[in-house]
Amino acid sequence: MTDSGTRVLCADIGNTSVKLGLFSGGILRFHSSFKTVVDGSEDEYAVKFAGIFALYGEKTEISGAIISSVVPPLTNSVAAAIRRLFGVGASAVGPGVRTGLDIRVENASQIGADIVADVVGAFALVSPPFAVIDFGTATTVTSINRAGALCGVAILPGIRVSLASLSERAAELSDVSLHPPKALLGRNTADSMNSGVLWSAALAADGYIEAIAAQDNEPDMKAVVTGGLSKLVTPLMRHAPLISQTLVLDGLYAIWCRNARPALRE
Repeated sequence: MTDSGTRVLCADIGNTSVKLGLFSGGILRFHSSFKTVVDGSEDEYAVKFAGIFALYGEKTEISGAIISSVVPPLTNSVAAAIRRLFGVGASAVGPGVRTGLDIRVENASQIGADIVADVVGAFALVSPPFAVIDFGTATTVTSINRAGALCGVAILPGIRVSLASLSERAAELSDVSLHPPKALLGRNTADSMNSGVLWSAALAADGYIEAIAAQDNEPDMKAVVTGGLSKLVTPLMRHAPLISQTLVLDGLYAIWCRNARPALRE
């Protein structure tokens, strides 16, 4: 079991947002997010972290930290900010970090650290075979076969990326806010765009689940969904996936435990 006094900071650096979670004694004390600032300095990120800890009434004493990042220029800045504020080094998901995953792709180092953490987190929720679908800046679909091996990933344009592309490329299609669609087909431009990007995401997710199940002869293929927009997409899906908004943080904590000294491992 994890030491009850162990406090671990988990940080996921994405293209759109940075997610933070503090685990204490294996329990997620809080999770928060803020907009990614690609050129943000060590000091700026230290101030952000300090402000979030103060907001949740948490002291800045932690036992360790772990980062997943798909924004390489920020990885060192965030790690330095963590060391300055909390006085501990942060490990980063990548080569040399044990994840427990059997990754069967051409180049395992090309699998995003956030995808790795998502999959590790999903193993605590379901048994294989399953697919992990992350509706983030990009929509990713990751397949785990019955043997528990990560077999491949599909990367699709994210929902907001698709919406922004429509607005930028079509002069008569302005940007719209996203909300639960009123119908499958819109009756005005805004509703049509909103319906189009959300229903296409749901149909793509369902399609991938079914295609993977057929390809691998896995009729009991399950799905785990995460990402900020998942709450708008999952009600439109034929499949009823498990939903977790903290999947990447849960996975990061599990990876930290796997790499920590034996006395602190789960």
